[in-house]
Amino acid sequence: MADHEFEPDDEIFDFEEEDEDEEEQIRVPERRSRQELRKLRMAQVHAFNALAEYERIAGDEALNDVLSQCERRLNWQVECVSDRATIDDVLMSKYDIYDPDAWLRYRNSWFEKRLRNDMHHIGMMHSAMFARALAKKKLPVSGRAMLWTRELFWSLVQKLDRKLQSS
Repeated sequence: MADHEFEPDDEIFDFEEEDEDEEEQIRVPERRSRQELRKLRMAQVHAFNALAEYERIAGDEALNDVLSQCERRLNWQVECVSDRATIDDVLMSKYDIYDPDAWLRYRNSWFEKRLRNDMHHIGMMHSAMFARALAKKKLPVSGRAMLWTRELFWSLVQKLDRKLQSS
């Protein structure tokens, strides 16, 4: 069995059935011995060293390979929504400012946290709408009205933002 596969659990829980002894249902995380923790830490160090060596030889392409593997194994889709070059470009082109710490400041700012929250919200919203469409369930009138209103306001916000950014 590969490392990323899991053995099926033989015990099936009926969550609607109430058990008198609730403490048995709560699983306490297994404590690892010092030797296991040491092995885990050494495996982590070896993996990070191998990744650093792979990056040294292949450059950014190596990191893209690793990211692609993470996406495949975890069933994720990862997108770059902000990057250091964009922050630096805007500072230089619009304000003639060079700040070597701009990216660090951005990463620790409210703006970056808001970006993450907004991206998560938008992703959940569109995933739920897609799932509904896939299940061939028609959106109720209120849902269609909310979707239309959201799209209208989103397009207005984009136009307003473009206008404000150009001035």
